[in-house]
Amino acid sequence: MSKHLHQYKKVDIGKDIPYIVYRCMSCPHYLLPYLLEGREAKCPRCGEAFTIKKEHLTLANPHCDNCTVRKEREIA
Repeated sequence: MSKHLHQYKKVDIGKDIPYIVYRCMSCPHYLLPYLLEGREAKCPRCGEAFTIKKEHLTLANPHCDNCTVRKEREIA
């Protein structure tokens, strides 16, 4: 079995009640959100490895900070 970096996606596997987990897109691997923080994963946009932080857990497809497009704010 070859080792690989997991590429996660947020999924709801609950039927009547929401049950949110993160699923690896390349193998049958599931993790609860609180267990995912601090793990290394593969960015779905650039393919590089990154460490998942708490702010990444709000995303449906967690990706690295380099691939995040931020809006410029106007300072009044």
